Amino acid sequence: MSGPPGVGMGLFDKLIGSRPGQPGIAPVPAGDLRAALLVLGDGEPWQVRDGADHGCDLVAEWQIAVERHGASSGQGRKTAFLIKMKFDPAAHEVRHNNQQSSASWRTGASSANRSPSAGPGYSFSSSDMTDPLRDTVTGHGWGWKTAFKL
Repeated sequence: MSGPPGVGMGLFDKLIGSRPGQPGIAPVPAGDLRAALLVLGDGEPWQVRDGADHGCDLVAEWQIAVERHGASSGQGRKTAFLIKMKFDPAAHEVRHNNQQSSASWRTGASSANRSPSAGPGYSFSSSDMTDPLRDTVTGHGWGWKTAFKL
């Protein structure tokens, strides 16, 4: 995206969740935005942390473990939903992408798989995590841009 935040954002960008920085708000320095994002997960079932281990600047992560009882006792599933974020200070954008993975286990065994389904036993909405991140980014004058690869 060239030019100030918000210029060049088309219908496709809006459909995939990209948003420009809020009009009239000057972009803050990247360090200030990073600090604002790092405190977002406090008191939530998800957290924001350094993303170096994922090849990005920050990661927001929601991990849920669901243990099954009864006839299948000793089995369970752990699901993680990640939002990887990379800062582009020149464009004043935070580029992000989402990933969901799950791993199933049995006592004494484990099998990992990638699955678009989150599994039973809990309530999860990605917007509970995405909305506060996006609103913080755009409220600090930066754009929130969906990227399929960071």
